[in-house]
Amino acid sequence: EIDTTESAPMMMPEVMPEFPGGEDALVEYLKNSIKYPEAARKDGLTGAAYINFIIDENGEATNITCQHTTNPLFSAEAIRVVEKMPKWKPGRQGGKIVRVIMTLPVTFRLL
Repeated sequence: EIDTTESAPMMMPEVMPEFPGGEDALVEYLKNSIKYPEAARKDGLTGAAYINFIIDENGEATNITCQHTTNPLFSAEAIRVVEKMPKWKPGRQGGKIVRVIMTLPVTFRLL
């Protein structure tokens, strides 16, 4: 059952949203989808971007923003990848599907 009341998104529902295949699949998705920004690679830059988003009742990532980044190139790439994510299994509270606020740290390292 979906909670159709327009309530604020939750941070810690009873059941958190789940990326298809779980956390390992999320890590694999990020590894395969992120393209290291060429300008950052050329300058030898490393860093991170912390991406906030809401997993809505349909399992889609919405309201995608960058909470913090060490470089705008990293936040732009991390946001691009989050926008293209497959649908998640939505979160639940009291047996109802709810919107959930998520924060995803994305690390950029040159190997």
